[in-house]
Amino acid sequence: MALSGKGYWRAAGREKRSGFACRSGGGGLNGYAEGRGYITDDLSILANIGISGGYISVLVLALYINSQEVRLLYQTPDLLWLVCLLLLYWISYIWVITHRGLMHDDPVVFALRDRNSYLVVLLMGVVVVIASLWGF
Repeated sequence: MALSGKGYWRAAGREKRSGFACRSGGGGLNGYAEGRGYITDDLSILANIGISGGYISVLVLALYINSQEVRLLYQTPDLLWLVCLLLLYWISYIWVITHRGLMHDDPVVFALRDRNSYLVVLLMGVVVVIASLWGF
């Protein structure tokens, strides 16, 4: 179940990169993003596809959290719902940054340099550790 969510996550990342290329103009001719088959007018469609893919990956995570296997693996599996909320926040944040034209790098490079991304990953890690070790 969790592995199938990775496909949606990768698809959302691809659309984010394409959205970045369209937003920045990509340096191509006649409005085409260089190295991509998109024109700058495709940004709204790419954003919708990317946001949907990201949110679907959260849905797959939610289905995983709701499974019997998770009940066996974690002491407090209900805490994992916080990971879904954090992930929804982060996906929305990244797309807002992209829409505002503030994504000047590849999204992976941006996330590796962004404080909010580090904070979200740290909080997710803390939630997973607490859900694994402590039962309430």
